[in-house]
Order: sequence, then structure tokens, then C-alpha cells
Amino acid sequence: MARMILILLSILYMGSGIYGQETIRADAESISGVLLTDFGEGVEGAKVILTDADGSLLPLVVTSNNLGQFTIDGLSKGSTFQVEPQKIDDHGNGVDIWDLYQLSAAIGSSRFDSPYQKFAADIDGDDLLSEKDIISLKNYILGINPLPLSWRFYESNCLPPLMAPFGICSQSIVYDEREPSLSFVGVKVGDLNNSVLANRSQISEHVYGQIMLNTAAQELIAGQEYTIDILLDGEGVVARQFSLDMGSLELLDVLASGVSLLEGGVYQKNNVVTFAQIGRQAAQSFTLKVRATIPANLTEVLSLATDVSSAKAYDSEGELYDLKLVFDGDFDEHFMLFQNNPNPFEEVTNIRFYLPEPNFATLTIFDLNGQRLKTVQTYCQNGMNRIPILKSDLNLTGIYFYKLVAGSQTAIRKMLVQ
Repeated sequence: MARMILILLSILYMGSGIYGQETIRADAESISGVLLTDFGEGVEGAKVILTDADGSLLPLVVTSNNLGQFTIDGLSKGSTFQVEPQKIDDHGNGVDIWDLYQLSAAIGSSRFDSPYQKFAADIDGDDLLSEKDIISLKNYILGINPLPLSWRFYESNCLPPLMAPFGICSQSIVYDEREPSLSFVGVKVGDLNNSVLANRSQISEHVYGQIMLNTAAQELIAGQEYTIDILLDGEGVVARQFSLDMGSLELLDVLASGVSLLEGGVYQKNNVVTFAQIGRQAAQSFTLKVRATIPANLTEVLSLATDVSSAKAYDSEGELYDLKLVFDGDFDEHFMLFQNNPNPFEEVTNIRFYLPEPNFATLTIFDLNGQRLKTVQTYCQNGMNRIPILKSDLNLTGIYFYKLVAGSQTAIRKMLVQ
């Protein structure tokens, strides 16, 4: 009878993901543990599954809280149990084009920031790092295939090996009351820079500004073919991802430097084209060859499909920028500071900014110590404005910050002098 009651209670709670907790016996005890990332953040919402050694009971399952902590009740003293955390949802959390950039660089150089970063880089879970992992991650970002797994958890007492294979660290713990440690390190598969939001208390990474995808508005005639040139307005970008919804347009080809990208580098599905590109040599401009199926203006049919892929770009320092599609310099009347061009520069560079209305603007350049090196104050018209900066104004090579203030608006960017 007791066995039948246990089975019924387990089935009743299975839908909620926390089942078997009602079978607390008179000689029961509780055990507790914690799931933390490599950076010490609690992993929330993971299922912690406990099974006994002989399999005579159904699994006990509890869920970790926002600190990554969990408690399992109803255990017989002196028994041995296996404890295994799992988190199978939230594949995209913390995984984007910057991870692909880091993965490609790390596998090429065999340099990783930590042993746990190698676990994150092992996309396919074969305890090896290879070109296969790069392909799998790129296919996920393009939307071709899902990631094989979202999270992996490793016993915290195991120091990951410096070289593959990595299977020496167990993903479960055999609990014995003589060795009661139940601590795991959670690794988000594909997240090489620990940008995952492991719990509700964490804050999203800072966005440093916007980078434009510029193209010209044009009237389209049904049945006619057109070439649409799109320029990425962002010097120093090394990784970019975005999706374009083609609307009523029929896509014929995607070209960069005259080479078709349809065989690799982009992925088309349901008339949405997704881009995932890394490296300084990746095209800063590309061309869409399309056929119009209805009369329309390009602004009415071409848009970013942010529901398919977030539109973002990274510079070589890993700083994040939002991507925005604009037509003929239409900036929606927003104050905007652009990346200096060229960047890096050796003699002179131009700092451009957009003002929605005429105003006084103050541009200040600082070094890494916060020392002010140059200030330019000028009255600017609404629209695009430009201030040239000479290398001789700064005297030294290296990294500098430039800050623009216009009215109540402020923006800061970084530039490199060679």
C-alpha cells in the first residue's frame, strides 16, 4: 500500500517538476546543495534529480531558487543517493555572435580564460574541441539547428583538466552522508564570456550605442528586379548578427564583394535572411538582389526581424552595440553619436553625430586615466554633424574616449590612435 501511495503522489507532482516530496518518513533527513556558475552566480530554475542506488523509488525532483540553492527532503538516514542537476530550457540565454568569435579565436590559439570556458566551448559534448563545435554554434545562431544541450553541471570538487578530453569531471554526485558536499558548477553551453543571466537578480550586459545598417529608400515596381546596397556604419566591428525580413520581396541572392553568401554565412527561411559574421575582414557592406512582387516603397517591405534574431554587433573589446536599419539617413529624430571613422586612425579621423534639433554641442576627448586632452564646443544644426580630430591633438597612440554633450543628451564612445 505504501508503495502504491508513493507512485500516485509522484505522478501527481510530475507535471509541476517537483515530485516525490510527500513521502517523508519518520527517520527522514534533508540534504541541501547549490548550483553556481564559474563566476559565483546562482543558477535558478534547474531541476535537481535524486535517485537511490537500487532504483526502488521514483526520482525525487526539486528546483533551485534564485541563489542556486536547493533542498531535498524525505531521505532515509544512512542511504546513498545519486544527485544530478538538469536545465534543458533557455538555450539562447547568453549565446550570440560574440561567443562564436571567441570560440573561433580560442580553438585556433588553444587559449581559454578558464577550464570551465572549455566546457562551454564543447558544443557537441564529445569532450573534444574542434571545427565541429564552431559549425554547430554558427548553425544555432543562424537558426539552422538547435544547441544539443542548454546547461551542463559539474561537481565543484573536480578541477577541470587543461586539455581535452574533459570527461573526467562528473555531471552527477553520489551522495553519502559521510561526504555531504552537493555543490555543482553550472556551465551554459555556448556561452564563452559568461553573459548568461543565470537568475532573476542579474542585469543584462551594457549596450554602448547603436550602429546603423544604412540603405537608400526607393520605389519598387511589381515584377522588376533591384539591387539593394546595405552599409554597416561601424568601424572596428568584428562580430555581427541580425535577421532581415524581406516582406513581399523575392530574394534572388545576397552578395558581398561580388561573392554569393547563400551557400554559407547567411541562412534563409520563411523569407527571412539571418546573418552571422565574424572577423575584421567580414564585409562591412553587402547587396541584396530581389524581385518586387507588389508596388511598394522599400521602407514598407524591408525590416529587421528581431523576433528571429537579435540585431547586435561587437567591437574587438567585446563591447555590445545594437544594430538599427535606417533608410537614407532617417534616424527617427534621435540624438546619436557614431563611431569615429576611420578607427583606428594614424593622422585624422572624423567624429559624426546626429542632432534632432539645433543645439550647442561639446565634444571632449579623454585618456584612460580620465585626463581631458581636447574639448571642442560648437553650435550645430539639426541632422548630421562632423568634427575632425587630428592625431597631433592627442600626442600619443593608444585608446581614448570621446564624449558628446548636447543639451540634456550625452553619449560616450571609444577610439584607437595608431
